[in-house]
Amino acid sequence: MDNLSKSDGLTGIWNRRGFEVEGEKLIREARESGKHVLAIYVDMNNLKIINDRYGHEEGDFSIKLISAILSERMKDRGIAGRIGGDEFACLMITEEEDDGRKLIEDIYRDFHSFNRGSSKVYNITVSAGAVNLPAEQVTSLQEMLTQADEKLYEVKKYRKKDVVKREYRK
Repeated sequence: MDNLSKSDGLTGIWNRRGFEVEGEKLIREARESGKHVLAIYVDMNNLKIINDRYGHEEGDFSIKLISAILSERMKDRGIAGRIGGDEFACLMITEEEDDGRKLIEDIYRDFHSFNRGSSKVYNITVSAGAVNLPAEQVTSLQEMLTQADEKLYEVKKYRKKDVVKREYRK
């Protein structure tokens, strides 16, 4: 019952509550081992456009895809959670300062590969921001997520608002 209250009903990954509980455990573990903590904040691009043009089932499909990609990337490395609506977060322990750039590029590449091979008429994309701190400098999980979210919004300024694939344009 406790796990049900901590998992997201649509995606099956941690919900905000579950992510916070598990994230605090991960931060404690990093402190005890003297390691760094990498937080990545991920936001789906254009959910409203997909919902409005193609229906809420397609929006749900997109959210489930994001969840699956992030879960796979965090597998055996950290945790992923759906923080709200179309916002997600990942948290992992690292040996050294890792700015998250490679992981974010890998996530973007996963979406690019999906979109290229998908028969969907629209692209599913995300924007992401990351912050990495030595565990002893982490004041709180929420503060880390806020910092990663600020970096995400720097990236989001440059996103495209068009979701339609080129081959489907008229």
